Formats: sequence, C-alpha cells, structure tokens
Amino acid sequence: MSGSERRSLTAAIIAAAVLLAVSCGQWPTLLRPSYIGAVVLQCGVLALLLAAALPLRAGNAFGRMKGGASLALAGYALFLIAGSQWADWPVLSLAGAVTAVAGPLWAVLLGGVLCRPADARLVLRAVFFAGALAAATGLFWTLQTSGAEAIQMVMGHRNFLAIFVLPGLLLGGAELAARVTGRSAEVLALNRWAVGGGMVLMLAALGLCRSAGAFLSLCLGASCIAAFWMTRRQRWALAACAAALLIAAFLWTARAAHTGELMKSHHATRWYMWQGTLKMIAERPWGGWGTGMFALQFPPFKPTEPMRFNWLTSLTIYPHNELLLVTVEGGVAALALYLLAHVLAVRKRLTGTKEGAPVALADWALTGALAAMFMHGLVEVALRFWAPAAMYWTLLGLLIYRSGTEESPAPAPTQCRASPLAWVVFAAACALSAIALWCVVWPGLRSERLLNTSDSRAADATELAGEIAEALRLTRYTPDWLVGMGRLADAQAQAGDLDGMIRTYEEFHARAPGFGHVRRFLANAYLARAARRGPTAPEAGKADLARAVALLEDAVAANPYDPAARQSLAMALLTASLRNLPAALEHARASAQAAPESAEARYLHGALLLESGRKAEAARELEAAARLCPPGEERFREKIERARRDAVQDSAK
Repeated sequence: MSGSERRSLTAAIIAAAVLLAVSCGQWPTLLRPSYIGAVVLQCGVLALLLAAALPLRAGNAFGRMKGGASLALAGYALFLIAGSQWADWPVLSLAGAVTAVAGPLWAVLLGGVLCRPADARLVLRAVFFAGALAAATGLFWTLQTSGAEAIQMVMGHRNFLAIFVLPGLLLGGAELAARVTGRSAEVLALNRWAVGGGMVLMLAALGLCRSAGAFLSLCLGASCIAAFWMTRRQRWALAACAAALLIAAFLWTARAAHTGELMKSHHATRWYMWQGTLKMIAERPWGGWGTGMFALQFPPFKPTEPMRFNWLTSLTIYPHNELLLVTVEGGVAALALYLLAHVLAVRKRLTGTKEGAPVALADWALTGALAAMFMHGLVEVALRFWAPAAMYWTLLGLLIYRSGTEESPAPAPTQCRASPLAWVVFAAACALSAIALWCVVWPGLRSERLLNTSDSRAADATELAGEIAEALRLTRYTPDWLVGMGRLADAQAQAGDLDGMIRTYEEFHARAPGFGHVRRFLANAYLARAARRGPTAPEAGKADLARAVALLEDAVAANPYDPAARQSLAMALLTASLRNLPAALEHARASAQAAPESAEARYLHGALLLESGRKAEAARELEAAARLCPPGEERFREKIERARRDAVQDSAK
C-alpha cells in the first residue's frame, strides 16, 4: 500500500469516527435545547472536517451549486425559514427551522465544494467505517450487558442504529458484488476481507435492532444496487413490482386497521398518526403550520380510537413519515421543492452521461444507500434527527457532486490546490461552532445541570423553584421550555405556592393547550385551590371549580380513554356545589374500564356504586381493588377494606 493510500484510509477512518461521534445518541442529552444544539454542532464539526481534510476547488468553487438539485434544496431551506414567520409561534418555529434546514444546506455546500473523485471515495469509505464502528460498539455493549436492548445505547434507540448502519451495509454489499462479478473495486476499493468483516458486524447489529422498517429499507436499497446489472426493461419491471408491493402493503394496513386486526401490534400507531397528520395538512395545505410546530399542534387532530390501547396518549413529536412531516410543516410548496431536489439529484446521475457512457456501480450503490435511508424515514425515523441527519445529507451532497461532474467537458482534476474558499469555509465553520457553543450549547448545558441537580442541591422547595425558573429562562424559545414548565409547577407545589403553580400551568396551557396532560394538571390545581378557599371565599371557589370541570371535560373529549382525567372529573362532580352522582358514576365506570388493573380506578367505581345503592356490584369492584392494591399502600388498603365491608354487610341485609 502506497503512502497516499495509507493517508487516504487514515483520513477515512478519522472522518468515520467524527461522523459517528456527531451522530451518537448522547449529544441530544448533553446539548440542549432540543435537537438544535446537536444539529448546529454537527454542521460546525463537519464543516471543520471538510475544510481541514479535503482540498477544495479553486476558481469557480460554487459552480456546481447552480445545478437544479442544489437550487431546489436551497429554495426548500429558505422557504421553511420564511414560513416560520406565519406560524402561530414565529420565534419557536424559527428555532425549529434550524434542525430542518441545516441538513439540506450542508448537502448543497458539500456538493459544490468537492473537488476530485478521490474525495468522493473518501466520503464513501467514511460512511462504511462509521457504520461498522457503530455496529461494533453496539455489539460490544450488548455482550457486556448480556441484553439485546443494549444495542441501542450507541444511538439512543434501536431504529436510529438501524438507519445509521444501512448505508454502510449496502455500500459494502455493492463492493463485494462487484468482486464476485469480476468488476474492479470501484465503490470502496478496500480489501474484501475488511469489507466482509464490516458487513458481518452491521448485519448482526441490524438483526438485534429488530426493525421491520429497516428490513424493508434494506430490500429497497439492495434492489437499487441489483438494477445496475439489469437492462432498462428489467429495471422498469422491478420498479413496477416494488410499487405494487408498496400499494398492497398500504391496502392491507388500511384493511387491518379498519377491522381491528392491526390493534394487536404497536405499528397501528403509525396508521393513526398519519390519519391525524393528513387532517392537519388539509387545514393548512399550502404554507403548512411552521417548522417545529407538529408536536404542539397535533393534539387536536389526534385520533382517539387507539387511546383505548394506551397508544398515542403521550406527546407525539413527529408523524413517523418524512414526507408527511415536510408537508405539515411547510405545505405542498415545501414538499414539491423537497421531492424535486431528490428527483433531480438521482435522475441526472442514473440516466447516464451525455455521451451515453454507462453509469458507474458507485452511483447505483450511492442511490441505494440513500433510498434505504429515505424508506426508513417514511415509516420510522425523521431524517433531521441527530442519528441519520449527518449521514443522509452527506450522501445526498455526494450525489449532487457526482451529478455535477458531467456538466463540465474538462476531466476532473487529480489534484486541487487549496482555494480562498477553503479559508472562507474554515472561518465560517469556526464562527458557526462558536455561535453554537455560546448561544446554544452553553445555555443548554447550564439549564440541563440546573434541572437535573437542583433536586439534590436545593435547600428548600422555594430555592428549587427559583433554580428551575432560571433554567426555563435559558430555554425560553425552545420546546424544552414547555417540558420544564411541569417541573417548575411541581417545585411550586412542594413549596406550597399554589397560586404560583396555577400561574405556571395557566401560562403553559395558554401556549400549548394540547401538550401532555396540562389540562388535567391545571384542573387539579384549581380543585385544590377551590377546596382551600372553602367557606371563606365561596364565589371564588365556585369559579375555580367551574374552570376545573371545563378543563377536565376538554381533556376527556381529547382522550376518552384517559382514566386519570375521568377520575378527576368524577371527583369534581361530587363536590357539594355540583353533586352530580350519576355523571360522576359514569366517568368512574369509564375510568375502571380504561384501566382495569388500576386499584384507584376500581376503588372509585366501587365507592360510587356503593353510594348509589348498588351494593353487590360495589362489593365486586372493591374486592378487585383490594387485590390490585400495591404493597406498602396500607392506608389505601384499609380504606378499601372499610368500603368493602360496608358493601358486603349492606348487601347481606
């Protein structure tokens, strides 16, 4: 191996380590707020790597950025940034736009500044090594802990690891297929044993991930690579078969969801998420709701049917479909630009050169890797998330570069002298990293430290509330601010500041009424204040009670299968000023049906049955509550037993 080849391999391994490092699952925990810190740092580190490792083109360095794919991606990014201004919360939407546009802009930059075919091969090798390194790390942790769930530690979730190893696995498969068919090693140009060993690691990790979406994506990517050896007619036949299978899968899913068969699997949540997302799109089809707004705007559109299986009851961050997410945030216009960029990048390269020369296997392999990640994004992972973002948009930028190599009649240079652009990119990357560290990373780390350590360090609950309030100030214009509001309210409750807790929940509810269980929390706070006011301020207590009942009714309407909301509403209806026993009994019954394993729900139902005179039914419910009462809850158990004895004695008379 020559010295230049050794340097190239070393650079590829270093780039792979950087690619894995900026994509690992620990960054979103360390870099707050939300994914913004991770994405900004990804871009800064990758740009520094690009400026330091690759000799950038001299002369008209941005010549390839004039291509249709680059212009469509840049237009998509700018449209999302502009669209954030007509969102319901423009500042929050603009913050969310960072994660949505960073990847496309990185692809545009990379496609414009790459210089030589050797640079492209270095990127492909880095992708392969990064996938193998991630798989090896996941397998090591799995062996250390003797549990298959440890495979997800490297990326934070098994689906994130699955989508990360897919490109490397497909590139390695294309390389080995080329060797078997007698072609030159034109994809990775690595030793076959090294390629085979890396593929074994990635296949083992992919098997432990147990991702149905990854299996489907792997089949699609392998089909793209297999198309290299097919005639044009065979490729059309393969595409028709793939489309028919996808349509059949969609129709089967629709039928299974309609008949209830799909309810046996958690994959039913995808179907209902997509239904709700389509309703959102229908309400704002052209401009969308704004980037980063899906989690806050989705609750009113969320279907209630799967909630009886305890699905879709918590916060839904994204719809598990890349195209639906793009459309709901940016509308049909953003979707058109997004799809146009991908179609132009792929079509231009796979249709061959102007002289009719055959398309290289590397192009089909690169397209297969992108298609696999894109397919996984349609059923599992958003491509803007930290795990797939750096790899996916790097591959798309590489495809844009390869698409532009045929525009110039001059052959690609074997060497490129460093141009002033290298220094511009280096300075811009340094500035971007500095901005990320000062404006995003440092406040995020500080707020995370305050939120995570204040419980142990605070001398009293008042100090705890003050520290959490300071943490919220640091994340004021991010989704994490909403998450921390609940912790502030809890701290205020511990300090006995009931009015402060109500103000916190009122602000929370005004900004995100469908977020989590904020309606129920605010209603319970109103009930507590109404009980405290009692006879001293009866009118104010009645007003709090009316607000609580209205909020709980909204919560039950949003999720009819929420047992906690039903229980709270039943208790509110039993207060002296309302005293609606039949309605309270109906909500208690619904709560017990929604949570048959809950001792609290069964006890409340039994107690109200006893109060309404249905002694035998009450005895059965209270016996069930006694069986379900958790250990250590002796006071609650005694309360159940007293009610059960009363029910048995009354029914025996």
